[in-house]
Amino acid sequence: MREFLKVAVFCLFGWILGMSTAAAYGQVGPSDPRQPRQIDNSGSFRVEAADLYVAPGVNGPAAPSAVAPVEDSWGRYDQGEGSRLAVLVTDVKSDWLGLAHGLKSAGIPFRLTKDYREALRHKAILAYPMISGGTVSTEAVAALSQHVQNGGVLVAVQPLANSMRNLFGFTEAIPSRQQKSLSFQKGALSWALDDAREAALTINGSAPEAVLGTYSFLFPTGKVVAAYEDGKAAIIRKDYGGGAAYAVGLDLGHWLLTGYNSRAESSARSYVDDYEPSLDILLQWLKEVYRSAEKNAVFLGSVPSGKALAVLLTHDVDFTKSVVNALAYAEYEKSMGIRGTYFIQTKYIRDYYDEIFFNEAYLPYLRKLKELGMEVGSHTVSHSYVFADLPLGSGAESYPSYQPFISGRYAIHNATVLGELRVSKFLLEQGTGAAVASFRAGHLQNPLMLPQALAATGYRYSSNVTANTALTQRPFQLNYSRSSQGEVPIYEFPIAIEDELEPPMDKRLDKALALSAKVARYGGLLNILIHPNVLEEKMTFEQGLVNALKDKAWFGSLGEYGRWWEARDAAETDVLVQGQLRQVRLRLPQAVEELPLEVPAGWMLQSGPGRIQGGQVLISAPAGEAVLTFTTP
Repeated sequence: MREFLKVAVFCLFGWILGMSTAAAYGQVGPSDPRQPRQIDNSGSFRVEAADLYVAPGVNGPAAPSAVAPVEDSWGRYDQGEGSRLAVLVTDVKSDWLGLAHGLKSAGIPFRLTKDYREALRHKAILAYPMISGGTVSTEAVAALSQHVQNGGVLVAVQPLANSMRNLFGFTEAIPSRQQKSLSFQKGALSWALDDAREAALTINGSAPEAVLGTYSFLFPTGKVVAAYEDGKAAIIRKDYGGGAAYAVGLDLGHWLLTGYNSRAESSARSYVDDYEPSLDILLQWLKEVYRSAEKNAVFLGSVPSGKALAVLLTHDVDFTKSVVNALAYAEYEKSMGIRGTYFIQTKYIRDYYDEIFFNEAYLPYLRKLKELGMEVGSHTVSHSYVFADLPLGSGAESYPSYQPFISGRYAIHNATVLGELRVSKFLLEQGTGAAVASFRAGHLQNPLMLPQALAATGYRYSSNVTANTALTQRPFQLNYSRSSQGEVPIYEFPIAIEDELEPPMDKRLDKALALSAKVARYGGLLNILIHPNVLEEKMTFEQGLVNALKDKAWFGSLGEYGRWWEARDAAETDVLVQGQLRQVRLRLPQAVEELPLEVPAGWMLQSGPGRIQGGQVLISAPAGEAVLTFTTP
């Protein structure tokens, strides 16, 4: 009883404090790492009946959740015709998976191969992660060099073989762990890099020990494409008639994984609400190099219906008053023909933070969200600041026996990662009738095991990091334990704008629209997080943004965009030449709707399941193979 009274005092204090600072409940961002974490899973703590809501007759989920072991996914990428970019992997223990996910995110067709002879069937070759005496045979070096002399393009990451220095045009490659940024030179991309964050891409940021090692190329005889902040060459190009050899001084796959695996916090120049295109500009450069080599290059667009920008209106419902207010946002969105996403905390325990708001008194509001056509997603059970530190759990956690209790800002009892995922999803589906596929953690807490835990519990989409810390404004696929080996069928949709920074949201509309214009240049995502704890300035912001972008952008829920992105991510393109005709073969594991294809200028569609819109070809087709035929100038 003494323990309970002590905790009750904490609860009362937290509830009173929370009522006056409601916006803090959904606070975005990492919690203070200096604060001690108190996680008690001993089983000795008991929640009092008065602090627990138990729905009559509701128990589950019954089926256990099992986390699948990591699997090597190499084979799925080792296919395709010669029109694709060939990625010659010289070391399979490298970060090739980051490169594969980056190329997919950018819509660049590619195939991986370990065989240089297979790579030579392609006009454009990217050798990764290194060319050295220990990774590439002398026969392969000679053949790759001849490929360039014959008019092919070779992009070599870390080409350290002495015999290839003359091909790439440098005298020495100097290693460093001190470089902080990289800048592409004027003319390297098809648009002017007129934003400071496009002109200088972040590599290592402020961390005392650099995350990413680099090489600088001394005395280049070719063109410097990109340079580090100290002026030394980072990427160089040497031309050979119609061919070209590019030397790249940093591990592109590792750089991509640093962002995709949420390990770029020290490199990020801001946390949220700002432009951070470092990985997007890198991939745009690769796209343009590939296009210059392969005259029949066809790319997949990244926004449904050929729009320039995808916009998601997402809401975190993690406070008593927010449940009621959420309906006002949902009714407005429905009036505009938009499906928003509502991440709901299933709070059935009164604790340090707030009263119970997942019970029969509030469930009608949540059911109304579904009736209005909104997506219902999970926002965990406890909304804990220490979710990232919780143990994985057994996979058998179920309601109502799963009873996580927060007794302080960084203190929690009886909680696991799988419990938070399983029970919240189960209750939302039981209580609202929705099929829950999307997840966002409270405070964007991000356990290392979250990707495989989401897959084990039936989720498909995550929105749990900011675009600034991921270094990208595009969606991407997640990896097992946020590492370099093994992918999971979960996609991350990073957050671009949130509602808790100063000034209030209605004073930040112009900045948000400026960001949207930058992201729209390459078909990026504007994912907006709004807590419905208040109306007024947040509703004013949402209405202003919708009115400004409704004719330019695609709007939808995370689930809608996620399903579309899954189908787009699985699609593969090959181009076959038949005289003046070009046949584009689309392999579609899933049906697609309004999938844009970017084809070379002057191509005219003659047949196939596509229609022309704004210089793009929009494809709608069932799963299987779709064939489109074009005439060329």
